[in-house]
Amino acid sequence: MKVDIKVTTITKGMVFKENYFEVKVNFQLTEEEKAIIKTRGLQKKIVMEQDKRASLEDDVSHYITMQTLLDGLFATDFLYPTEVKYFQQELHDKLKTAKEYLKANEADPEDISFEI
Repeated sequence: MKVDIKVTTITKGMVFKENYFEVKVNFQLTEEEKAIIKTRGLQKKIVMEQDKRASLEDDVSHYITMQTLLDGLFATDFLYPTEVKYFQQELHDKLKTAKEYLKANEADPEDISFEI
């Protein structure tokens, strides 16, 4: 899985100029990762929930799901640079966990025996 995060500063307003940060995330999954998601029916699994207060738009999807990874694009806006940095770090951490989750779903479980 490869992830590219592009941050663009947008200025709006004629008199009272206000900056905000547009964040676009591109996901490039391997064919194996795509196959695991589709085969195991993991499309609705939530990878990350975005804090609703962080987004400027009420109608922006606040969830990144496995389907979002398959679609390859997620976009959102933030008011402050720190929010962007927190989002980037949290996304990095959550995607590492998602990668492990996909790996664990790669093969069927096997029978085991043990004594305690």
